[in-house]
Amino acid sequence: MSRLESLGTVLCEVGDRPRGYALYMRGGPPWTVESECLMLERDLYSDGLPQLASEKGLMMILSTAQIRQVVVNARRQKPDVQPGELVAALAHYYVNDSFVVLGNNDVGTRRD
Repeated sequence: MSRLESLGTVLCEVGDRPRGYALYMRGGPPWTVESECLMLERDLYSDGLPQLASEKGLMMILSTAQIRQVVVNARRQKPDVQPGELVAALAHYYVNDSFVVLGNNDVGTRRD
């Protein structure tokens, strides 16, 4: 896909995304459900950016597999999780390398 999408849409539809792709954005958090992003195929053997990401000034955030783990974890905790909560869970994972505990102020606790 070569057009920018909203982060909320990407997170809600991550199960439909192919493996071997990654999320590219203009920078790290803070993000909103409307933050623009791209899911692009990535070269597993290179640290280089895909051409389209480079042209649009994007950086790699996380792989599709990592994003799926964040979304699955959030949905296990809260089946009716909202897009804004998924964005917060993704931001927490990106910054802390741990899953957020939804509905709990102890956001540094890992939950598998």
